[in-house]
Amino acid sequence: MARDTGILLNNQMRAFNIFPGLTGTNGTVGTAPNVIAPGKRPISSMTPTIVAKDGRGVDRYGQPGSQAIPHTVLEILVNALDFGMSAKKRSRHHGFSHQWFPDQIIFEAPERYPQMVRALQGMGHTVIRTGPLPQGDAHTISWKSLTDTLE
Repeated sequence: MARDTGILLNNQMRAFNIFPGLTGTNGTVGTAPNVIAPGKRPISSMTPTIVAKDGRGVDRYGQPGSQAIPHTVLEILVNALDFGMSAKKRSRHHGFSHQWFPDQIIFEAPERYPQMVRALQGMGHTVIRTGPLPQGDAHTISWKSLTDTLE
């Protein structure tokens, strides 16, 4: 935090690519719109999310992870809306990532999802096993809509 300001600083400037024309496997995108210059904004994957039901916010999501943020949010939403997982479980139960470049799907533990892995491979996807994924933890605030209490 910047002293005496209350402003939290981040490293978003690193999302610019300082090497025009060079796109790398680390997430740098070297196209003209993402080259650093005055007055420009870097590519951002920030995805603050609010889920509403009957006009009222019931879930709020946010997480670190750079390019992994959008698909982490998607995994958490699918876990909540399609599988009815609790806030605690859905925030811990994410374990795959695809960031376009390199063109592969990485899983923390593909053995947990053998049918999904076979289906993805059957569609021509490359599936790679990895250790803990770069998206880190997901953060969820959920209200039980009828009791107005935190879950």
